[in-house]
Amino acid sequence: MKARRMNVRLIWGVMFILLLYPIRANRDTALVYSARINNLSLVRLFLALGANPDGSLLAGPAIVSHENTQAIFYTLVEHGAKIPDKVVQDFVYRGNMPELLYCLNHGYTLTEQRKIGLLNCACRYHDAPYNFEMFRFFVEKGADINGKPDYPNYSNHDLPTVIWSTVVFDNWEAFQYLRAKGARLDINGKDAYGRTLPSMARKSSKILQYLLKNRNVRGKGDINDNTL
Repeated sequence: MKARRMNVRLIWGVMFILLLYPIRANRDTALVYSARINNLSLVRLFLALGANPDGSLLAGPAIVSHENTQAIFYTLVEHGAKIPDKVVQDFVYRGNMPELLYCLNHGYTLTEQRKIGLLNCACRYHDAPYNFEMFRFFVEKGADINGKPDYPNYSNHDLPTVIWSTVVFDNWEAFQYLRAKGARLDINGKDAYGRTLPSMARKSSKILQYLLKNRNVRGKGDINDNTL
């Protein structure tokens, strides 16, 4: 009850400020901050007062990473807010397939660049358990598994290809899947910092054993067949 009274007072206080400063930009800014503090009542209030929802999701993961914020996200999108790349990236990191599909059904398009970048995100372990179905989804959507994930919003975009990310994060399942799909693997290749795949693989990992075994058997050069 006490929390409800405080919430009502907050709403009336904000409305009083808006009456004193009836500027559209103030409403838009207030909408952004209302989303950031996870207050659905205020979000609905400012939308009703004519705030422009476009740009309100630029708070990014701060909106979608907290509990009970899906309602805010859905409300903003349904009122016309454009979905930023970093919000989708956050969903992919956490393996949230329903939220990803929601974005795709509400105006977010998978360009070739986005497919590679999000595939790169999907092979990582983050706050939620790794979701292989999420990873496979982007491959089946046509992501270039030998392309460079150079979209700046996505982490590890300095790595040559997505398979490098599977090595860095020791994702054996995704590594095997990409190899089976024909992903090229240059054992002697280097990333932007001069590191090789064996030097980036975790000690005693299956991936490192695979890399060292194939380097010893095949010598230098690409491992370009699909044998695992």
